Amino acid sequence: MSRAEALRMLTWGPAFAAFDEAEAGVLQPGARADVSVFSVDLMQAPAEAILSARSMLTLTGGIVAHSAL
Repeated sequence: MSRAEALRMLTWGPAFAAFDEAEAGVLQPGARADVSVFSVDLMQAPAEAILSARSMLTLTGGIVAHSAL
């Protein structure tokens, strides 16, 4: 499974299962967005770098839920 497929499985998949894919599970105007920012680009980093990635910022419903910045 590619990283893009895994990301879709963990974001859009649950929204689809909850019949909420029109408003959640994607980053697009009008959609509810929970966003996490990590210390490395999880889509491009070598696999071993992902294991030591740190959560830098989490937004839940547009509100900062966690910040290490």
